[in-house]
Amino acid sequence: MTKVSRLALLAFVSFGLASCNGQKHQSGSAPTAGASVGQASVSAAPSSTAVAEVQRLNPVVTEEAIARITNPSNRPPYTGATGSVVGVVKMTGDAPTPLDLQGFSIPEGRCDGARALYASAFREGPGRTLADALVAVTRYDAYLPPPSAPIRVEMKDCGFSTRTIALMFGQTLRVANVGGEAGAPDLLGQRSAALLVAVPGGDPIDLHPQQVGLHRLIDRSHQFAFADVYVLPYPTFAVTGLDGRFEITGIPVGTVKLNALLPANGATVERDVTITKDGKVDVGVLELSFDAKKYAELMAAQRAQVKPVDAKEQAERLAKAHELATSLVQAARSASTANQSPPPPPAGSNN
Repeated sequence: MTKVSRLALLAFVSFGLASCNGQKHQSGSAPTAGASVGQASVSAAPSSTAVAEVQRLNPVVTEEAIARITNPSNRPPYTGATGSVVGVVKMTGDAPTPLDLQGFSIPEGRCDGARALYASAFREGPGRTLADALVAVTRYDAYLPPPSAPIRVEMKDCGFSTRTIALMFGQTLRVANVGGEAGAPDLLGQRSAALLVAVPGGDPIDLHPQQVGLHRLIDRSHQFAFADVYVLPYPTFAVTGLDGRFEITGIPVGTVKLNALLPANGATVERDVTITKDGKVDVGVLELSFDAKKYAELMAAQRAQVKPVDAKEQAERLAKAHELATSLVQAARSASTANQSPPPPPAGSNN
C-alpha cells in the first residue's frame, strides 16, 4: 500500500456496551447521546487476521438466519415475469419546520453539508418534491432473494448522503467516507464490540444489520449525524432523492400494494397497482401530508423520554472523538510511510 487512501483502517474501540445498548430509537426522533470512546488499538494496514477479527466482532448474518426471515416456506426464487413501477412523491400541507436535534449542535464554520441535510424536519426539492421517502411494493406471491450488491451510503461534510436508507435483510450496508474528516459509522441498537473508523478516501466500512426493522445509522464522531435504516424482508423498494422520483424494478406480475412513507412524521400513502410482464406502471404523483402542529407535539413527547444532553459533556465527547479520529489517521499515515521505506542495507555494506 502506497497511499493512505488505500488503507482500510480498522479500530477496535472499547466503549460502554451497556450505555450503547441502553439507547432506544423511536421513528422520527433525533439521535440520542452516544457512548463515550475509550482506548483503541489500530491496524493501519490490516492483515487477514485483522479482517477476520472484524468479522467475528461484527458478524455477517448467516444464510440460514436470512432464509428464516425472508423465505420461511423454503420456496424457490421467483423466475417468472416481472414489471416495474415509477412515480414522484410530493409534499402537501405545512412547510417543513426546523429539525430538533435534541441537544446536539452542528459546529459553526464547518460541516456545511450536515447543516443543509439536517436543517428541516424533511427535505424538499423544487415544486415540493420529497426527498428521503421510502417507497415499497408488497403483497406479491413470490420469493425474491436478497440482491448481492451492497447498499452504498457516503459520509461527507459531517453527515450522510441521505436521511433514509433501505436494504433487504442479508444485504450489506456499505459506508464510504468521501469527505475530509474521519468518521465512526455505527448502527444503534445492534450489539457490537468493534467500532470501525472510516478514513477519508479509505476503504468503505461494511455493516451487517442483524435483524429486520428500523435501525439508525449514526457517526460517533459527529453525533448529530443520522440516517434512518429500514431493513426489509423483500427487495422491492426505493428511496427518493430531492427530485422525489422513484423506480422499483423486478416486481412479480399481478396486483400488488405500493406504499410511500415519510420517516420524519410517519405519514403514509398507498395504492393498488397491477404489474404486467415487462410493463412499466407510472403512478404519477404520490402525495404525503405534513402537519406542523402534530409534528411539534410528537417531538415534545419524544423529548420527554430522552435524557437532556449536557452541553459540556457533549463538547468533551466530540473532542475525544475528534482526537481519536485524528490519531487513527496519523497512525495510518505512519504505517503507510513505514511500508514504503526501503529495507536496511546488508551488514558490512558501504551504502
